[in-house]
Amino acid sequence: MSSDVAFLIAGLFVGDLLYFFRAGSRAEQWVRRLANRKTLAVGICAALSMIPRAALLPVMPIPRPQIVDEFSYILGAETLAKGRLTNPVHPYWQHFESFHINMVPTYESQYEPAPSAFMALGLVLGKSCWWGVWLATGLMCAATCWALQTLIGPTYAFLAGVFMALKYSIGTQYSDSYWGGSVCALGAALALGAFARIVQTRSPKWVPVLVVGVGLLANSRPYEGFLFAVPIGVGLLIWTVRTRALVPILAPTMALFAALRAWMAYYYYRGTGRASEMPYTANFEQYHFVRPFIGTGMRPFPHYHNLEMAKLFWNWEGTPGRMAETWSGIQKLEKTKFHFFYREHFAPLLTVAFVGCFFSLSFHRRRSWLSQNVLISGSAPPRRYLAFTFLLVFIGLFAVVWWPLSSYPAPLLVSFFGLAFLGIRYIGTARPRNYRLGRYWARGLVLAAILSSLINVPHAIHKANRVQYPMPWNEERDRVIHQLENQPEKSLVLVNYAPMHDPAQEWVYNTPDIDAQKIVFARALGATKDCDLVHYYQDRNVWFAEVGADPWPQLMPADSLISYCNASPDLKAKLVVPGELP
Repeated sequence: MSSDVAFLIAGLFVGDLLYFFRAGSRAEQWVRRLANRKTLAVGICAALSMIPRAALLPVMPIPRPQIVDEFSYILGAETLAKGRLTNPVHPYWQHFESFHINMVPTYESQYEPAPSAFMALGLVLGKSCWWGVWLATGLMCAATCWALQTLIGPTYAFLAGVFMALKYSIGTQYSDSYWGGSVCALGAALALGAFARIVQTRSPKWVPVLVVGVGLLANSRPYEGFLFAVPIGVGLLIWTVRTRALVPILAPTMALFAALRAWMAYYYYRGTGRASEMPYTANFEQYHFVRPFIGTGMRPFPHYHNLEMAKLFWNWEGTPGRMAETWSGIQKLEKTKFHFFYREHFAPLLTVAFVGCFFSLSFHRRRSWLSQNVLISGSAPPRRYLAFTFLLVFIGLFAVVWWPLSSYPAPLLVSFFGLAFLGIRYIGTARPRNYRLGRYWARGLVLAAILSSLINVPHAIHKANRVQYPMPWNEERDRVIHQLENQPEKSLVLVNYAPMHDPAQEWVYNTPDIDAQKIVFARALGATKDCDLVHYYQDRNVWFAEVGADPWPQLMPADSLISYCNASPDLKAKLVVPGELP
């Protein structure tokens, strides 16, 4: 929280400096005029997110995937780009097992399809999944500005959109990775903005936008998205009953939600064989042993076909699962989560966000710019749903066992930044001893916030141009791929891992059409099973990749394995096969 204190002090200092310059008043008037042109303001937020990042491509090239989750999302994108919802099971699927990927009952990503759909669009139109990430990030910032225009006013909505564009568009997990957080945040902004406009205008034209937003939430991060959608759903139901808008609003909403649920059921059925089972839950039943919520315990350790998957789940998932079994471990886990989320998203605006949360939940009427949102006597004005959605998702983040990741809080970003800039606006109304301290403090806080969002940009550019030794593991994998692509023959690479290899640095990833690839990566599972795979790929050169041994991975021809596979049973007993697992 020290960042929040420094932010408040810096805002007060900068605001006092602005008191002596006319430039502060002129800038404020210019921003207000620009923000009141609402469509232009939304477009500026999108442009601030997309144009600078595209312009930096010569010094910050399209990022390579490096985390296991990213390869799973990319598999989903490649599958959708081919016009499929899933892929058939490979006859030797045990060799191709990888993290967060279902091999049975069909071959597919375990994750929901919305982020992969954006990446598939980028793959089709721009030959790279990253262009879909780039587009989703720009739309996320634009939708945040659009959603907040109705809730906190156009000026502060524009400032929130600009802040979000500068904070997340360069060198972050939202703009330069394949986690899909931008799609989820986009869905939350669309849902919240459409709900507020339905309540204020009673127009059914916003119903499709609401359903699209909830659909993106449900098909990107179902748990956090559900928590975000609950207050909106309850609020919409209460509002339609009180205003007797069952036919113009509730009926088309329910019809579109039924169509959305039918499509999701069909997607689940194609992937898992059951309309009620998500690919994620199918993967959970096969590979996971830690139940997701604190206090629910752990399941028996499952059987894995290879050591690497067992190691990763035991360490990454098992460590927080074992911590959650004791009170001291839970405290340590929750503290770790809070510090991570605070560093990634909430700093330095958490304090002002709680100021905005307090005032947004105030039930007494105020004769101010906010009173126009109160449409129905006794009902909660739409601005309160900023607090409802933020608090419910925020609490839900600390109910799960998993280590924190940057994409988990994606649904609450629109609510959080809305509350933060609402808090700044309330600070701007403070007049101690009739001195307009709050007005200048608010100006200073806005300027300090915008400047703080730019701090990460030079570091991201420097990091992208830094030469690393040894090379990152994903670049080593790309080096091997490039080496084999220059050969005319197709290749099969059997991957062996050293005992101390980090299981998160996984090499075995393939496209939806495994047999059609020029280079196929497979796990070495022992001489007998490897021979079956070698006979299946008789038209390929076979290689061993020794991964995890210093100083870099070794690629060697697997001639001895081929000789072993073609030898008589008596001779096989006398041969030593390089790369054979014990």
